[in-house]
Amino acid sequence: MKIRFQRMLRATRRTVTPRRIAAAKRFLAKERERHALFADQVAEEQPTAAERLEGFDLGYVELWTNMRNLHACQWREARAILREWTEEHRNAFLARWNDETRRFRAPMTSSYFLCEMREYARKNGIQMREVVYA
Repeated sequence: MKIRFQRMLRATRRTVTPRRIAAAKRFLAKERERHALFADQVAEEQPTAAERLEGFDLGYVELWTNMRNLHACQWREARAILREWTEEHRNAFLARWNDETRRFRAPMTSSYFLCEMREYARKNGIQMREVVYA
């Protein structure tokens, strides 16, 4: 069962450059200026520019990893559902999905794959179970 797909890149941290550090310092300074009456207290509670960037990068990596895991789960579920179909329907759907000349070229992602499966199932009277994400 060959399925065309668009690979989702791994999460990588951005490099800490002098430009990013300067931007973080400017933001922290503006935040202190915004609360001029409590500038000392705000300065004590603020992270350093490097810590701020570290927090952004860790948050980004975590978010992207979760998104990547969701897409992997969607692909596993979609393939499991596809295996439940008869060979005739499975081959017809995969021929349609893998066709390079089709007019509507959706991204080769798990979400679009499931949408195409639902549409095909609806048009051909196939009972399709709900997708459950573990």
